[in-house]
Amino acid sequence: MNDYKAKILNFELIGIVFIVFVRSALHFTFDLSGRNPFAGIFSAVNESVWEHLKLSFWPALLYVIIEYRYLKKTAGNFYRQSCWHLPYAADYCFFFFLLIQNLQ
Repeated sequence: MNDYKAKILNFELIGIVFIVFVRSALHFTFDLSGRNPFAGIFSAVNESVWEHLKLSFWPALLYVIIEYRYLKKTAGNFYRQSCWHLPYAADYCFFFFLLIQNLQ
């Protein structure tokens, strides 16, 4: 594997961990902030499907921005592809949320 592919693979693996941890933290920030409306834009205010979609979208968007800073010269159209795939993070969250709801 060349350096280009290894660098992107490392960023993607770090991104998975980053998104999972930030997503988990955002699940509780609304209550921890004293129910601040600004925190409600980014974090879950209840257990609805919409709130869980927000929990996936914002960390993924943040990581794409971070990734772009470091990979813009290495990976030509990588940023455009990453932005194209942002809605899929929400789709996966929606799928697993409904799966868990139906298994209970």
